Amino acid sequence: MKNILIVDDHPMIRLAIESNLLRMINQCRIYPVGTFKEAKEMLRSHWMDLVILDLSIPEGEGIEMISILRTLQNEARILIYSGRDEMSNAPVYMAGGANGYLHKDASISEFETAVDLVLNNKKYIKKEVQQKIVDNFVNNTAVINNPIELLTSREKQILSQLMLGKWTKQIAHDLDLKISTVSTHKARILEKVQVKNVIELIKKIEPFQIEI
Repeated sequence: MKNILIVDDHPMIRLAIESNLLRMINQCRIYPVGTFKEAKEMLRSHWMDLVILDLSIPEGEGIEMISILRTLQNEARILIYSGRDEMSNAPVYMAGGANGYLHKDASISEFETAVDLVLNNKKYIKKEVQQKIVDNFVNNTAVINNPIELLTSREKQILSQLMLGKWTKQIAHDLDLKISTVSTHKARILEKVQVKNVIELIKKIEPFQIEI
């Protein structure tokens, strides 16, 4: 019996995933939830063989969701199932500890392949993404990753304020935070994105969409 946790805030998507899983796996028990908080609660009370995780969910924590889930159940396999661009996001999440990354536009056969591989403790990313990673390694060039995915929800919130040109004191007032707290988050953002100041930060972040 396989226990599978589906984490997606859209009921119809959860239903479609569940239907496909029940059809392809003879014996499995499905646990659908709509928020990251519910996902954590479920992992505290039930053993899971597989977690199918959307990225744009309430209480989501970006890349840190992987380490949080690993803390709760280190052996559970994690398959990211998201509508976000694979080329920029898959390398980030795979490096962060996910077992697979699948775009929501993928065919049913791709979905089945990804689930089967991840359940059998193997990795899955789309062939084109794999090839891009290999090509960049051979040519000694970096894959263009989405630096926003390295940030927590609070850091994304503060980043969006920085992108509007707000100063630390103003952000603290608007978000009802201490100035020291905002300064700490700002320093972490600069460190994670690997820039020295806000001007460099804005230039590097502009091509990407911030989802809070």
